[in-house]
Amino acid sequence: MFQIAEKYTRSYLLTYLVVSLLLSLIITVRSIFALNMIFLNIILYDIYYYAMPSIAIFNIFMLLIKPNSEKQSKQEELILTVIYLLIIAMVFYALFSIDFCFNTPLSYVIFPVTPALMTYLHFKRSTGKLLSRKKAALILAIVISAPYVVAFLGFNSTLYVARAKQDNADRIEFISDYVRNTTASFWGLEGVERKYVSLHRANTDFLKFLLVSVGSCGEIAHATKVFFDNLGIESRIVSFPGEDHMFVEAKLNDTWLVVDPGYQLNLVTREERGSTRLEKLGGLSYVVTYTDRGLIELTRYYVTADKVVIRVTDNGEPIANARIALRHTFMGDEMSLPEFYSNVNGTIELNLGPLAYNSSEIEPAEPYFWIYVNSVNTESKVSSTGIGEYHYIEIDLADIDG
Repeated sequence: MFQIAEKYTRSYLLTYLVVSLLLSLIITVRSIFALNMIFLNIILYDIYYYAMPSIAIFNIFMLLIKPNSEKQSKQEELILTVIYLLIIAMVFYALFSIDFCFNTPLSYVIFPVTPALMTYLHFKRSTGKLLSRKKAALILAIVISAPYVVAFLGFNSTLYVARAKQDNADRIEFISDYVRNTTASFWGLEGVERKYVSLHRANTDFLKFLLVSVGSCGEIAHATKVFFDNLGIESRIVSFPGEDHMFVEAKLNDTWLVVDPGYQLNLVTREERGSTRLEKLGGLSYVVTYTDRGLIELTRYYVTADKVVIRVTDNGEPIANARIALRHTFMGDEMSLPEFYSNVNGTIELNLGPLAYNSSEIEPAEPYFWIYVNSVNTESKVSSTGIGEYHYIEIDLADIDG
C-alpha cells in the first residue's frame, strides 16, 4: 500500500491547490455580490477541511511504515485502493464528527499541519519527486493561506463600503442586508439536504462564518454584531429563549432599536418586534439580552407581561441558591429560559409574556413552562396571559422528595 500512498502523494498538493483556489473564488464572489452558493460552498469547504487532511493523515501513516518493495498485481492494487479509500472515509468521518460534536475548530489545526508533514515525509521517503522543495513550499503556503486571505479581504471591503454610507442608520441597514443575503440557511430545506447544511452551522465562530457562511438566526445575529463592533456601533445580542430566536439590538441616537436580518426588520422598535412576533405565533414568553455584565431581562419592553414569583422551601423553610429552570416544548424541541437562583427568601421573580400560541408551524408546543428545581421536574407549571396578572407559586422540596 506504500506505493499507492506514494503515487497519490505526487498529485495531492496540486489537487489541494485547486480546491483552495476554488474555495477562495467562491468566498470572493459571495463577498462581492452578497450571494450564497449554498451547496458548492459547503462541498468545497468539506473537501478543503476534512477530505484533503484525511488523505494526508493516512498517507503520513503509510509513509512512516517500512515500504513494501514487492510488486503488486493489478487486482491486488485495486483491492488496496478500495481499502485506502475506505480508511480515508473513516478518517473524514472522525474529523467531521469531532469538529461538529465539540464545536471546536479542530480543522484549523489539522488542515495546515497534515499536508506540510505529509509533504516533508514524501521528500524524505519517496523515490520519485514531482515537485521541487521550493515549489512544494509555495503551493503549501497558497493552500493554507488563500481562503483566509480572501475572507479577511472580503470582511474588510464590506466594512469599507459600510463606512462610506452617510450615517449609522444606513450602515446598520447595509450590514443587516449583507449578512442575510450571504448566509446559507437550512430553513426551507427538507430531509438529507437540511441535515447536511445544518451540520455546518458556524455557531459563534465568526471565522467559520466567513469561510462557509451557514447558519440561522443565531449565526446571523453574532455575525451582524461583529460587523457593528468593527464599525463602532453599540449593539448586543437579544434572544427569545422560549421561542428559539436571536437577533440584535443596536443603539441609535441613544435608543435601542431592533435589527433582525433573518426577518428583514431593520431599526424597528421593541414594541413593533414584539407585536410582529405575537401576530406570527401568538406567544412571546421571555426576552433577554447578553452583555458583558451578564443577562438582562427585557420582556416588558417588548410585550405586556405577567409577574411570576416562585418560592422554594423545604418543610416550609426558604431555600437560598436553589437552581430554578423553566422548560417547555417548542417546535418539538425542549426550550429553556436562563437558569435562576433563589434569594435568601427562597424566591425568584420574572416577567412572562403571553403564551397563547396559535400557529401550526410551531407544533408541538406547550403554552406553559414546567418548573425544575435543581434539575428535578417539580411537576408544577406556569403560564402567562400577558395582561399584567400576578402569579405566586410555592414549591416545597419535602413534598417532591416524599
